[in-house]
Amino acid sequence: MADGSITWYGFNTDITDRKRVEDALRASEELLNATQHLTKVGGWEWNVETQTMYWTEETYLIHDFVPSEMVPGSAEHIGRSLECYAPEDRPLIRAAFQRCVEEGQAYDFDFPFTTGKGRRLWIQTTAQPVLESGRVIRVIGNIMDITERKRAEQELLLKNLIFEASITANSIADIKGILTHANSSFIRMWGYENKEEVIGKPISDFLKFEHETRKIITALNENNEWTGEYTDLRRDGTTFNAYTQATIVMDESGNTIGYQSTVLDITERKQAEERIHASLREKELLLLEVHHRTKNNMQVISGLLDLQARSSGNPELIERLNESQSRIRSMALIHEKLYGSKDFARVDLVGYVRSLSQELFQSCKINPGEIDLIVQTDGDVYVDINKAIPCGLILN
Repeated sequence: MADGSITWYGFNTDITDRKRVEDALRASEELLNATQHLTKVGGWEWNVETQTMYWTEETYLIHDFVPSEMVPGSAEHIGRSLECYAPEDRPLIRAAFQRCVEEGQAYDFDFPFTTGKGRRLWIQTTAQPVLESGRVIRVIGNIMDITERKRAEQELLLKNLIFEASITANSIADIKGILTHANSSFIRMWGYENKEEVIGKPISDFLKFEHETRKIITALNENNEWTGEYTDLRRDGTTFNAYTQATIVMDESGNTIGYQSTVLDITERKQAEERIHASLREKELLLLEVHHRTKNNMQVISGLLDLQARSSGNPELIERLNESQSRIRSMALIHEKLYGSKDFARVDLVGYVRSLSQELFQSCKINPGEIDLIVQTDGDVYVDINKAIPCGLILN
């Protein structure tokens, strides 16, 4: 002013709407960051015109990079991100990004990934071009930590490989008992050609004998599992022996959601066992016959010696013949014990000593009351026939 005074002019502008928009934008960004952190999904954007890159907070976290250590908006983000991929994968990522920028081709890849702190991850990286007037002006994309998903997929793949490659017939049925999974061994064991012939059928269709089915179902209802052997029929009507482990599958709340079973064909083993048992029975009968005939032959010899002694007038010869007869009876008694035993490899020495002592006592024609026979033995003693015969001869 002419008099030297100063006049101030001011303008007030209502920025309530702008502040509301800014607050809403800030809240939206916070929600986006929180959502991306929960889902382990990071976002990024490449501005083709300005050659600048923008990363969301989760993208930095996945890379284990610190935002303050990188030039905001610079292409440095691209270079440092590429370093996290394996050397053999980098050309593929670089070429795909270039095609997206220049030709507008989207991409979606899964790759192993090493973060700035050395963590090993699996990530899914995607890119989508944004066009304007037919020209790519921006590229937006996501990077997702899929390590847990990959681990679960690999575990599932391994379980499927084990399930499929097993020599046992593996199957899974739903809550209604309808077969949902069956491996190749199951298909072959029941005589089918492919899985389409069995999937969708009730598991009861493969349990042909009603009493066997009742046995398994009863055990499952009582114990939630059953392990045992049973007999079943193949598709062509031939029977086979099976060793089975069946269990009820439950969810985390303890509710039944299905059934799982493994079946091993033990037909050949059962047949081999039957052959072995038959052979053992045959050998047992043969041993019984051997011991029986040996005992009888010794009794015949003993009888001949007795006849010889009676017809002889020589006292010394009679005494020698009686001694021989007594020894033969002691050996015959061993075979008699074995003939009545369940174990042909062992003789009950205690019982043998008692029997032989009593027989020898009687053969000496001792008058009752003049001499008492006392036999003292300790516990159960078993010996083989090679030891029992000398013991009998010594006792004799």
